[in-house]
This record gives sequence, C-alpha cells and structure tokens, in this order.
Amino acid sequence: MRKNRFGAIVLSAALMLAVVGCGDTPSNSSQPPTEDYVNRYPGEYNTALADYDDIHVEDNGGNDISHIAIDLWYAANEIYNVDEMDMFEIGAHEVSLREYEVPQSNELLNYAAVVESVFTQNGVLQLEQTLIGYQRFPLIRKKDGKVYRMGGWKTGYSFANSLTDMQVKALSEDKVTLAVTYAIVDNEDNILERVTVDFTMANVDGIWLVDDYIYPEVYQE
Repeated sequence: MRKNRFGAIVLSAALMLAVVGCGDTPSNSSQPPTEDYVNRYPGEYNTALADYDDIHVEDNGGNDISHIAIDLWYAANEIYNVDEMDMFEIGAHEVSLREYEVPQSNELLNYAAVVESVFTQNGVLQLEQTLIGYQRFPLIRKKDGKVYRMGGWKTGYSFANSLTDMQVKALSEDKVTLAVTYAIVDNEDNILERVTVDFTMANVDGIWLVDDYIYPEVYQE
C-alpha cells in the first residue's frame, strides 16, 4: 500500500479509488487469460466444420474459460490417441513388450510432466486403467521404470480435432461438467454422425485439469 505523506484529504481520495478498483470479480483460475494463453490445439482445426468461436464456457464465478476447456479437450484426447505425436516426446523406435497381446509400444519420455499438466490425480488414474476396444488392450504400459503407450492400431481417428460444440451441463465452485459434441466425418469432411460425451474439469489450486472423461475407444463392461 502506498504511504500517505499528504494528509487526510489524499488518504480519503486513495481509499475511494481503492473501493472503486475492487469492483472486478477476481478469476479463480491462475491459468493465463485468453489473450496470453498459448493453446496446445492447432489453429487449423478452427474451421467451418468445427467453429470454436461460438463455444462459450464460464466457471462458477462467471469467468470465461472457453480457451482452457478447448485446450484440455485437445490435450486429453491426444494423450489417449495412440497415433498422436505432438503431446509427448516419444522414443525413436517402437518397442515390443512381449507380455502384451499387442506388443507394439512407444516409450513416452516426458510422461509425468505432460499428464500432470492435463489431468487431476483421478484423471491420471483413469488414463492408466484404460483398456482399448473389445480386445481390452492396455493403453499405458509401465516396465523397468519406463512408461509406454500402446502402438498405433486400427482406427486412427482423431477425436481431439473433431470438436464441434461445448455446453455446460453441471457447475460447482471447483468443477465444470461439459456436454461436448464431436463429429464423425468421412474422407471428404462430410458429417456422418454427431456424438455428445461428458467431459469434467476440476479446479485444483487455481489450475483447471481434466478430472473425468471416458475416451470413446475405452472398453466398458
């Protein structure tokens, strides 16, 4: 606080200005505001097919967190996507882990740093318990102190890049559940189907992270 060296009149004026300045509601997120935020999702996917400009997500305090929600959708899906090569530093060669039915695996060199910047502890647990497809292939494999992800398999579809809409479904002080719509398209970008899934983010110490999300290729009983 600035020291008062000019008497009671200046002090009174300063107090009035301080009260006026308190009118803005502070954000409960310590992530950068929209204009300073560097998205991990590539801008070329903001197309007529998936126009992100109409997406508007607010937290419980009325703060616009659309850019964070879109970024976390992209990042989470690319972590799950076995064909993704952008989120992780990946070992130069595919590794064969013979204890798995599908032995092809890729070493994730910066696994902890990446997943902890995207998921809560619950989200990481979901990721590490993921079984892909009806064949129940383990997505994340750990061996001899190293972390691997299952190698590429049959689908090759990018759910990250097929986002078309987000709507707030449930809201509390520290959680937002979104109804996220993505499009299944053909080779000519014609929409064949629209699918809506739940995507829950939690605010942990001022940082929004993915807390609950069932990836479309996850095996479910």
